[in-house]
Amino acid sequence: MGITNENINLSVSLVVAPIDDFTGKPISGSGLRVWIDGEKPSVVKSEGYYVFVNLREPEVVIQLEGGYFQHQEIKVSVVDYCDKVIKVRMIPSHAYPIPSNATCIQGKVENKATTVYAYCDSLKNPYKLLYNFDKKDDEVQIFHPDDVDMEGRKLYIKAKDKEEGEVLVLSELADPEKKSYRLVEKLENSYKKIGTVLYPLYVIEPGEKGDFYLPLADLTEKNSSMTFFCKGDESHKIQKELVSGRVNQISL
Repeated sequence: MGITNENINLSVSLVVAPIDDFTGKPISGSGLRVWIDGEKPSVVKSEGYYVFVNLREPEVVIQLEGGYFQHQEIKVSVVDYCDKVIKVRMIPSHAYPIPSNATCIQGKVENKATTVYAYCDSLKNPYKLLYNFDKKDDEVQIFHPDDVDMEGRKLYIKAKDKEEGEVLVLSELADPEKKSYRLVEKLENSYKKIGTVLYPLYVIEPGEKGDFYLPLADLTEKNSSMTFFCKGDESHKIQKELVSGRVNQISL
């Protein structure tokens, strides 16, 4: 895809569509910045698309930040995504207009460089695999309702007979009929269809003082258990019962 005349020779390299992870809707007009270091600014469309043209490198790191949302970055292959829209789920920041009855978590980590991961392990209906998954695979097939958009989502995949799971990040939908999604990175383990669950995963980057804050859109049960762990430190893991409709304090 390109645009050409006597003075212009532009070729679309990437199209990024930021998604509000709290509402599931596209983000537009919120002061969000989307950029790639060392490259020209993107062309911003009114529908919430950020279009990058004439990128020079085969792999780039897309940076997203500002407005009501926390910083996000995603590494992508320009060749793999040149004809696709990349959906990036944006986590709300303190500035986000949260409904007064929303369930939130707020806390602090001792090591401010630590990334915090959180998932609700008491969900009544976590996602399931449609078929067995082999760690050599680049795609995963997930059973979910037809009206659920899974592109760009982060999940925690776990076999019920194993104490630990791992982080799974979905990119684009490869086959709508098979509900097959490409993976941003390959997984370390294989998983059987029976006995494997996938939880929506929140990834939180603490602020300069180690503080973090997060509204939980998917949490509707009054008494829900949340598991928190830190990147690179699986032993630093806690479970906490959350009260719905309140800001729940967490210390890690």
